Amino acid sequence: MNLKTKPEIEQINLLMKNDSSVSETYFNTYEKFEDVPDAKSFNKHNKMIKETMFADHYSLEIKAQLINCKRVLPHH
Repeated sequence: MNLKTKPEIEQINLLMKNDSSVSETYFNTYEKFEDVPDAKSFNKHNKMIKETMFADHYSLEIKAQLINCKRVLPHH
């Protein structure tokens, strides 16, 4: 996984503190499953990242119906 370093997080904190319009985030975001670094080898053991978590996995017809859905994540 590509985690942010402590200096990167400190820089984000500083930017956010000084400018509320900063769109930088602590999290890495990926548009497609294939964009996730080492997704296949990572998933081989953990199964935490799934193709179904990404919008490009679904057809436009299904995505149009998502406004009728609610996603509920269980607590651990």
